[in-house]
Amino acid sequence: MGAVENLQLTAKQTLILFFIETEFADNEYKLIKHLDRSEFFPSELSMNLPPLLKYRLIEVAGYLNNGIPFKYTVTEQGTRYLDQNLRSDELMDFANGYSNKDFMIQIISTLLKRRVSKDRI
Repeated sequence: MGAVENLQLTAKQTLILFFIETEFADNEYKLIKHLDRSEFFPSELSMNLPPLLKYRLIEVAGYLNNGIPFKYTVTEQGTRYLDQNLRSDELMDFANGYSNKDFMIQIISTLLKRRVSKDRI
């Protein structure tokens, strides 16, 4: 379903995919908590997770007791998408658009450094 090369995600969807990949926020509770804390409110997960699932960039890794998907993991295709499309300047521009940007900029910077150092190993 849909080639990664032609897929264009929004900045928020890319940020969510990146958070899931780094396991900083790999479940709905963490995603909502961190996005809302940074005034990326509303986190709009009901709008932003379906495209990631549809194009198989993420997959469900865990369910709540009532069977509702809750935890996610990035697929190989999702990692490939981030390798080809993750732009630190775009994420920072997105974060700078919010009044409580310092928290999110600090988190994005730290996670980007980890990702770069992981790739060098």
